[in-house]
Amino acid sequence: MIEKVNKVLLFKIIKVEKKNTKQKLLWTKDEDSLLLKLVEGEKQNGSKINWKNIAQSFKKDYKQCYNRYRSKYSSKNTGFWTNEEEYHLIKLIELYGKKWSKISKELGTRSGKQIRHHYANITDSVNKKLKFTKEEDKHLLDFHNRHGSDWKLISTFFSGRSADNLKGRFNNLLNKKKWKKWILK
Repeated sequence: MIEKVNKVLLFKIIKVEKKNTKQKLLWTKDEDSLLLKLVEGEKQNGSKINWKNIAQSFKKDYKQCYNRYRSKYSSKNTGFWTNEEEYHLIKLIELYGKKWSKISKELGTRSGKQIRHHYANITDSVNKKLKFTKEEDKHLLDFHNRHGSDWKLISTFFSGRSADNLKGRFNNLLNKKKWKKWILK
């Protein structure tokens, strides 16, 4: 009986702690406006934004401040790429090469990381839509045995296949193998 009461009490304590944690994560309108003012002040100084200093004004850590600012006030898109963005991306890559931060400033709607990822996995993957051959599958498994999950390195042995593309194919092959083993049992 005592053990049951202790479990109920422990459950209530955990529930209250979770409630308090969620309350800390919520942002008020006043906090949002203060966050915006602090970040704008940092930007005017011309230096890199010091999120740890900004976080001292709140009951939140610097990651929460950074993520809130990025999600609420960032001018970068996060959805699908428009045809216009795609067109400008190709032209800017022809002009600047793979200088992602320079392209990001010029394009203005995407971060350098988004641009690099999009280029590597969508735009540049000419063979991406082509099916993998049995020979490619054998090479992929062989290279994975030799190099582990270093997909960037493995992608250097395949032309027209990105690291993400190869990782996806490898996982697909693994699932097929597990499925075949399960069927044979």
